[in-house]
Amino acid sequence: MRQSYGCSPKKLMGEKDMNNMIDRIALILTVVGALNWGTIGIFRYDLVSLLCGEGGVPAPDNLLARIIYTVVALSGVWCISLLFRDNSETYPAMSR
Repeated sequence: MRQSYGCSPKKLMGEKDMNNMIDRIALILTVVGALNWGTIGIFRYDLVSLLCGEGGVPAPDNLLARIIYTVVALSGVWCISLLFRDNSETYPAMSR
């Protein structure tokens, strides 16, 4: 029998805690993305391109900006699952 000394994140945190952490990260990234889209729509100023060194001008060809947009988009897709998930065990106060 082989003995494992490594710890996976699920063993350390528990599966519910891991999902809760992913939920929070996804929500934070989604809020950041929404605020960025708000600044683009209202002020025509792109915060992601500012962080990527483009000075706030939309930069569709910048690889770093495209990666950030993709991560935020994936976070939004993850947050869709929050709408259909039964959170009565994870968040008991919400089930009242």
